[in-house]
Amino acid sequence: MTEAPAAREPYIRLATPADLEALAELATAAFIDDAVLYYWGGIQSPLVNDPSLPARQHFHAFQRHTNLDCFAAGSRTTVVAVPSPSGSGAGEEIIAMTIFLPPRQRMCKTIEEGMRSGIMDVVVGWGESWLQRLGGYMDVSVRSLEDAFRAKGVRETPLDVWYLQVACVHPQHQRKGYLTKLVREMYAFAPNSIMTLDSTSAKSKAVYEKLGFEVVKHITSGEGSVNEKGLPAEGEEAKGVSGYSMVKWADRS
Repeated sequence: MTEAPAAREPYIRLATPADLEALAELATAAFIDDAVLYYWGGIQSPLVNDPSLPARQHFHAFQRHTNLDCFAAGSRTTVVAVPSPSGSGAGEEIIAMTIFLPPRQRMCKTIEEGMRSGIMDVVVGWGESWLQRLGGYMDVSVRSLEDAFRAKGVRETPLDVWYLQVACVHPQHQRKGYLTKLVREMYAFAPNSIMTLDSTSAKSKAVYEKLGFEVVKHITSGEGSVNEKGLPAEGEEAKGVSGYSMVKWADRS
């Protein structure tokens, strides 16, 4: 599983809860301008990755909650890490990750689980309405997948398969193939498995399509209230944000 690290060469390993803060920081940096997350969180202006700013702290709380809740659900969280320079005092830098939730396991199924994983820290910053916006999106995504599964004639339901909850690469390390390596590592771990995900940008959608995923539903959210960047807008500019419900079918030929 783990590739032995050579001098400053990136390597893949499984994450542990001890990596929680590093994972939250990575996701905060990677999704700092994500339009769908802006819409869900009711974010009013572009974020700056400055830990001293309250809006960034609220965004970080969402990322931390997501990671912690996925660990609690038994996620398979895999990272690309780079050894730190000799003498720096730090062991490594985590620069990319994927979080796959196993069949029959999804994020906080009960209020108690959400409380344990820090959901109230998100509510403090984003209010309760973000849960409604997120839930509205996911309802459309799941129904679309259910229709696609029935049309394909597979025996599984969307809950019966692996779900890619989070995938990201630090902005300073993008375009180096790390996301592709992590997803292919998962393909090797769970061969011939159906997998689903929700892409929140056209850029990531294109990457997933190259990896064998196909779009089941293009989901537009926030029409009439936000622009394509997820920020408040009116009139013709309020076109809403785009997400993509996607699936990779198993090769069972």
